[in-house]
Amino acid sequence: MAAYVERRPIAPVVGRAVAWVLVIAAAALAARYGYARYTASKAASAAPQYFLQPATVGPVVETVSGSGTFEPATTTSVAPLVAGTVSQVDVQVGQSVARGQTLFQMTDTAGLAQQVSAAQAALDAAQKQLQQMEDPASTVDPRTVTMDQLQVQQAQLTLQEAQTNLQQAQAAAAAAAAVTAPAAGTVTAVGVTSGQQVTAGTVIATLQPAGAPFVTVSVPQDELPYLPVGTTATITASTLQATTTGTVSAIGQAASNSSSSTAASASSRSGTSSGASSPTASGLYPVTLTLASSGSSLPAGADVTVTFQPSGNPPAADTWSDGGTVAYPASIALSAAQAGTVGSLAADGAAVQAGQQVATVTPATTPAQVASDEAAVAQDQNSLQQAQLTLSEAQSPSPSSAAAIAAQQDAVAVAQDNLQTAQQNLADLTVTAPVAGIVQAVSVEPGTQMRAGSAAVTLQAAGPLLAQVDVDELEIAKVKAGQTATVTVPAFPTRTFQATVTGIAPTATTQFGVSYYAVALAVQGLPPDLRAGMTLNASILIQQVASALRVPAWAVTTFGSGGTGLVQEMRGGRPTPVPVSLGVTSSQWDQVLSGLTAGQRVVAGDVAAANTSTGLGAFRFLAGAGGAVRRGGAFVGRG
Repeated sequence: MAAYVERRPIAPVVGRAVAWVLVIAAAALAARYGYARYTASKAASAAPQYFLQPATVGPVVETVSGSGTFEPATTTSVAPLVAGTVSQVDVQVGQSVARGQTLFQMTDTAGLAQQVSAAQAALDAAQKQLQQMEDPASTVDPRTVTMDQLQVQQAQLTLQEAQTNLQQAQAAAAAAAAVTAPAAGTVTAVGVTSGQQVTAGTVIATLQPAGAPFVTVSVPQDELPYLPVGTTATITASTLQATTTGTVSAIGQAASNSSSSTAASASSRSGTSSGASSPTASGLYPVTLTLASSGSSLPAGADVTVTFQPSGNPPAADTWSDGGTVAYPASIALSAAQAGTVGSLAADGAAVQAGQQVATVTPATTPAQVASDEAAVAQDQNSLQQAQLTLSEAQSPSPSSAAAIAAQQDAVAVAQDNLQTAQQNLADLTVTAPVAGIVQAVSVEPGTQMRAGSAAVTLQAAGPLLAQVDVDELEIAKVKAGQTATVTVPAFPTRTFQATVTGIAPTATTQFGVSYYAVALAVQGLPPDLRAGMTLNASILIQQVASALRVPAWAVTTFGSGGTGLVQEMRGGRPTPVPVSLGVTSSQWDQVLSGLTAGQRVVAGDVAAANTSTGLGAFRFLAGAGGAVRRGGAFVGRG
């Protein structure tokens, strides 16, 4: 693709010079017309005389001429890659620079040095992690192991809850939202009737579960490792003079982070185990103990003392006590999972077993809870796996896999690249020449605030020059890429160069109301001492006929865009118009396709006094004198 240099034409092309010929011709016509009126009486009786030119056979060559200059083929605009304040400018306009030579320098205003420090810190951390992966010895922390065990237990409970939710959702969807008893018990109230429309959450019936009483106590987090599910305890109700046993059946979520609550709970202990730490502000966890059958005589709400016999790992040496309250399974509200119509319904007071259907609710729409619960189970399974993996790594650290080490090595490589990038950005505060060349423009000075990408210095790259000429808008349609041209350079008057058209500018430049288009030329054999800015003239070959019937161009009057015209043939002593068809035309010769034969003579000019009847007589006088002829609405100079 050809390159173009934006500039104003340095001179009109030869084809456009006809505008000046028009002015001169008009002046000559006016002067000649006055002279013709003056000499009319004397010349009226004189017969006009004409130049006659025979139609000959020879070459006809059509060219388009243009003038222009040699311009740099490429210029490079140099901009900083980072922001900063210019502190020093090292070049000036016209100076030759080598590739890599410093153009200007900037101070750090974007924190690039801090970025280097941060990148170095990230690299150090990545390298340390890689070292730990390759040699994980002495990384076991007992406290970390204990906390990771609790995380695994919590993840298991969460997963169990999610799985229960999923099973319930699946059962509800499969059984058309059947309402079932979650435990054995007695239906104590029925709040709907068969056939009734209900919404999601509507209570269908109330169930009083059957089951043993239980006690809930609050213990601090540091005691939990010694109270796994299954730990036994002695339950004493002092006011009732009753004693039974219980077993830890569940550990709930922390209910409080208050240190005062922790201390209050601890105040009821009878002793502190050697394996348990003193109360802290870490929060209290509800621990549920299921009472033995002998405890069924204890009423709900009775205050009891729970004396633990801790186990865990490592086992505690002592026992301790906490206060609790006796409770029985709470009544359960059986609700519709989603909107629908009540079908079958259990009677009030009916005894049901766990899982037994109490009512059916035909859903109005398909339940969407199953998908949500499946996603929750998958997420909780992943969380459990992560917790188990973390615990395993904390308990038995081992060298990472080759793939993991390779991945961390890649991370180290990325950190090294980031450091190199940060260091390069810092180094980019010194802006250098990307190519060798000559400084054309410098738009910065010390103190200039620069943004990344803002042009600062323009370089004329060393290399071949681009030849381009300006062609008149009336002629540009004839010029095509690939056409040959002859080039002359005034600075080398004795030489002629051959060239090829490589491209045409898509837009024009305007001078004195005339539009010109830049045409790029590839010129062969240019001398090494050619300089940018030197002028050139080009004659672009449009078309040619080696052997054509031709007449002088000034003997032909054309119409419109050409193709047809008139010549004057002497018949009976007078010029007679003869229509002709034209082929290739030039400033000197016009090819005649039909209308004439070789040897036929046509009028090429008037050598006698000008015809005094109209301005056309003066026109013929100018034509005969070798001036200009009217051609297609414009005057064209003779070739």
